[in-house]
Amino acid sequence: MKNNKFSKALKAHERLYYNALFNYCRDYFNISDDVMIQLKFKKPTVGTFGSINLNQDENIVKIINFKDFNINGGNIIHEFTHIKQKLNHEIYIEKVNRRYVIFWNGEPYISHSKYMKAKDAEYYAFPWEVEAYENMKLLSDFHQSVYLRELKGKNPTLDYMFDNDFF
Repeated sequence: MKNNKFSKALKAHERLYYNALFNYCRDYFNISDDVMIQLKFKKPTVGTFGSINLNQDENIVKIINFKDFNINGGNIIHEFTHIKQKLNHEIYIEKVNRRYVIFWNGEPYISHSKYMKAKDAEYYAFPWEVEAYENMKLLSDFHQSVYLRELKGKNPTLDYMFDNDFF
């Protein structure tokens, strides 16, 4: 199970699916098995489906649980992209002159307060978001991968989903 941590409240088929997706993302983004990555579900909020925290050492993928593997899977890949960016120090946040600044590839990019006030068009143009939204397309690759396919025969709910083309 590598170093993935999931809620005990997840059903067996959900735990299997998310673990396979985490392992796919770890390998795709070259994230060491030594790095603990946790999935948490958060309450719906306006304008955000998921998040990670750049300020903390913990690597927690927080998403809204839509009870839909396609939506949740895409959101997990999106947030995994940010985990990869954080671990590779492509994106980070630092306090500069009493305000927090988001750095991208070693250069100050935008103050955290301006980032939090960004309108949709500006938000979608941030380079870290462009990469994360582009990577959401990887879900179809995951659904055809050995990571998911090796779950056949391990859970009746997943077997039903395989048999009925949910993936």
